[in-house]
Amino acid sequence: MNEEEYKVKYSPLCKKIEVERTVIEVLIYADDHGKWILEVMDEDGTSHLWNQHFDTDEQALEEVISIIEKEGVAGIID
Repeated sequence: MNEEEYKVKYSPLCKKIEVERTVIEVLIYADDHGKWILEVMDEDGTSHLWNQHFDTDEQALEEVISIIEKEGVAGIID
């Protein structure tokens, strides 16, 4: 297999967000079936990966924002 087959397609919506003095990194990337994978990295480098894949990268980002608004950052990293 060549290098192109391993290239990850990241969304331009990937970003770092500071919430409650905690910085999380939101990673959104395409799967092999036209859906989007959501992963959040906490300050310790721990990955929090969603089982659900999203139809759009916007939906994935909205998921993170919704959880933060309802539960704070603990809703993601705890």
